[in-house]
Amino acid sequence: MNIGWFTGLFEGEGCIYKDPRCNSIRLTLNSTDYDVVARFFNMAQCGYLRNGNHVERNKHRKPFWVWTVWKKADVKRLLVQMLPLLGERRAYTALNALDV
Repeated sequence: MNIGWFTGLFEGEGCIYKDPRCNSIRLTLNSTDYDVVARFFNMAQCGYLRNGNHVERNKHRKPFWVWTVWKKADVKRLLVQMLPLLGERRAYTALNALDV
């Protein structure tokens, strides 16, 4: 895995958040470039890739793709791998997520 590319893309396009519905940490990444999200998904070796558009509501928007993972072991593995390369703000969020 090219951890630099992976982390850089996540730093710019990704999100770490606590899902209140199931009290779990989720990682997500959105992009209108399918090839980029598919490459990210293949490198992560976990999670799900789906089309993020809802045709009824977004007829005039570009298609976009969403990668997401919430399995605790996968979230932890990815955050630990990315942590040394994350910026200060995102590293702080990652550390807090690892504490959950």
